[in-house]
Amino acid sequence: MAKLTTPAGTNLVMDLSNRKGNAHPGIARKAGQMTSVPNIESRISPVEGKTEGILVGDGSIPYYEIGVLRESVYMTVREGKVVEIKGGEQAETIARIMATQEDPNVYNIAQLAFGLNPQCKMRGVMLDDEGVYGTSHIGMGTSTLLGIKIKTKMHFDVLMWNPTLELDSKVVLKDGKWLISV
Repeated sequence: MAKLTTPAGTNLVMDLSNRKGNAHPGIARKAGQMTSVPNIESRISPVEGKTEGILVGDGSIPYYEIGVLRESVYMTVREGKVVEIKGGEQAETIARIMATQEDPNVYNIAQLAFGLNPQCKMRGVMLDDEGVYGTSHIGMGTSTLLGIKIKTKMHFDVLMWNPTLELDSKVVLKDGKWLISV
């Protein structure tokens, strides 16, 4: 089990059983390997239907012209899907975009990821924001590119500052700083 918390109020518990992580090191080392520079990140897909809690985005939603968040976006997650979205204008925008898709899978929690590039800056651009060291992001919607079979009309990420991650009750990331080395 994984537990993700942030000072802004994120408190998510997710099942990562039998899931493999996926690194985007910014360097393609073999033919067919995909990477996105400068977005250096580590990610994993939680088991479908097995994420619960509150997600508070306080970094950015670098999609759909939302960008850097001016106000926090609050999402309630039950059985692996977002069931409620609150906040200001940007929260209303993403809620409206999701609703117009007319597909319940757009609410799927598809990804848990962490930015690993200390040179990236938060500026509302996906390839930069998702790589910012000291952040985490939760991806929603389609997860087929992450090795899972949920396919829908959209995928987007909600970024958070200063995450703490516990894996099987062991803290491995505290306030955005890794406590482990690889």
